[in-house]
Amino acid sequence: SPRGWAAVRATAAVAGLRRGLEGLRERRVPPLQMAGYALLCLGAAGTSCALAAVALVSLLPFWAGAEAMFYLFLRSKRAEMQRLLEPPPSAVVGLEEGLRHLHLIKDAALVLKPYVPNVIEDFFAGWFPGASLEELRQGDLVPWLAENFLFKRMADMGEAELAKARAFMHGLEQAVGELREAPFRLEPGTCGVRHLDPGFNVAGPFETYHYPLCVYLLVVALHTGSGFILRQLGFERHSQHSSQKLGLNYWYLPGSQGLRAWQAAAGPENGRRGGGGSRRRQGRGPREGPSKQHPIIIIPGIGPGLPMYMTLLKTVMHAAPGTPIFILEAAHIHMKPPWAEGWGEAMDRPEFQLNVHKMLEQHGFGPEEAPVVVGHSYGCFLAKWLLHKNDHFQLKGALMLDPLIFLTVFPEISFNVSHKTPSTAREHLIKTLLREPGIAKAFNRHSYWPDVCLWDVDLANLPKSVRTGILLSKQDVFLPAPKVFEYLKHSPHVPRDRVLCRMVPGHHAEFMLYPNQLDLVSSLLAFVLD
Repeated sequence: SPRGWAAVRATAAVAGLRRGLEGLRERRVPPLQMAGYALLCLGAAGTSCALAAVALVSLLPFWAGAEAMFYLFLRSKRAEMQRLLEPPPSAVVGLEEGLRHLHLIKDAALVLKPYVPNVIEDFFAGWFPGASLEELRQGDLVPWLAENFLFKRMADMGEAELAKARAFMHGLEQAVGELREAPFRLEPGTCGVRHLDPGFNVAGPFETYHYPLCVYLLVVALHTGSGFILRQLGFERHSQHSSQKLGLNYWYLPGSQGLRAWQAAAGPENGRRGGGGSRRRQGRGPREGPSKQHPIIIIPGIGPGLPMYMTLLKTVMHAAPGTPIFILEAAHIHMKPPWAEGWGEAMDRPEFQLNVHKMLEQHGFGPEEAPVVVGHSYGCFLAKWLLHKNDHFQLKGALMLDPLIFLTVFPEISFNVSHKTPSTAREHLIKTLLREPGIAKAFNRHSYWPDVCLWDVDLANLPKSVRTGILLSKQDVFLPAPKVFEYLKHSPHVPRDRVLCRMVPGHHAEFMLYPNQLDLVSSLLAFVLD
């Protein structure tokens, strides 16, 4: 029958696509076949655009009404997210910890001084544009310390908090004096220069843009398409809870040993079924059992999420064949639609560590199978949380790509995130992305730099079994990559046998477009897994 023939043709098409994806994964795609895929995609895109144009003309009145209603809905959400939040206990900076960070800023400046001679002057000139260090007064530094260390504005602080801010100021004076090898004291009063708002402005208002409904629907379509590809590669989606505040959403690919264990437990018939291109049934079956492998946890950065990370995923799968892989969906930075449950919310560090532990335990990984985390950009914040000592598990290692976790308190990141006027199309695009309401809230209500910053001594204090790979992009639009590279290269505290840092030319995330730079990612991952 015609319906039967249609089903046969659809099955053949899906099987062909699956074979194509398997070939792509193993880097065995012939040039003519790749050209065929490209023509097929272009044809499908052209047809879709034509159909969309016809539908748009027909449905324009209805669509305009939907966009108007969505504008009012999102405007109320954007206003609500400006509400100030109390820092979670894990992000509260005590007096001793705050003085430690000031001491580490001074140590970082000492490391950088031979390569950046005016590093401490540049630090204060960056935070206080138009004023030199000699011109600053106590009334200028205390508000800066209050917002960056206590996460409060002066008007909202009590006497005890003001006393703590003044103690931080005295610690800063001592640090500057040690750098200059001469006593340094700030004069009372103020020079009238306002400091930059922090890039993670948890104590004040932040800017957001309205995103049309059609943009969120496009992102949903992108996630649906990437989900289809992931399922063809053998991944299965799991959800600990419908709200991102209460549980993780992630994709999981069993390792080759784990898959064989489940096939053996499931019996011959189910084993054959589980060995096909899709492993949906396997994902619902019993635990795979210990695979004696170190699973890899990938945490993407800000943006649409998984659709932008397919080349990185392919690189990881090629560098560690047969290794179990988790891909986390960090919904608060992946442009999830604002009608989703828990939109704009995020876990704090202990909750995140506990839920990752539950995820590993659910799939049969015990303490002897320590995971490796691969984080990019903002995803390195969460990766740093997993490096942090906790009661649940210890990482085997971490691969940090374009990490925002080094020298986070230096002014460059805050300037680039919140204050830099874009001058190129790339910078306009990045600024627009950072102003997406969910992403903007992640930066300005759920990010506390002391909780995510990683210093050289932190790398030294990691267990000797933990290895760390770091990849920097020289023209990174967010962090001062050359300065971070010199810091990690010359710090006497960084253990060279356990930390490998490389810098590539190009902008933030561009390494995912170049095979030779992805090969470097492979070598860094091999170092971490070794």
